[in-house]
Amino acid sequence: MKVILLGAANPETGRMIAAIRKVDPEFTVLGFLDNDSRKKGIAFLGLPIFGGFEVLENFIREDVHFVNLITGSTKVRYETSYHMAQAGCKFTNFIHPTVDLTAVAMESATIFRREFFSKPRLPSEIIPASIWDP
Repeated sequence: MKVILLGAANPETGRMIAAIRKVDPEFTVLGFLDNDSRKKGIAFLGLPIFGGFEVLENFIREDVHFVNLITGSTKVRYETSYHMAQAGCKFTNFIHPTVDLTAVAMESATIFRREFFSKPRLPSEIIPASIWDP
């Protein structure tokens, strides 16, 4: 599967790519899209950053899928995913192969990293403390 990743910022992405390729050698990342114009033309994790949405239509093909790696803002993630879907992008999941998906139902465009499930978390680590404090 050929994949374009949106958002060239998180170094964990490199470990995720390597882990997925160990179990799926056909998983091929062509490069990144990133709307930060300062990144266009440089490499991130050894892969090219093609540019932002101005080059998106060059990659919309039957054999290319997209992953939106933007996780810092749900609003920005939604807006960028919506824009890409309207342009005709097909999304795929980006899930670490050690994540147990038994009895899990999900749509495409899901991201699960190993560290999400690597240790038990207290409610205060998931929900901001201000919600817990009276």
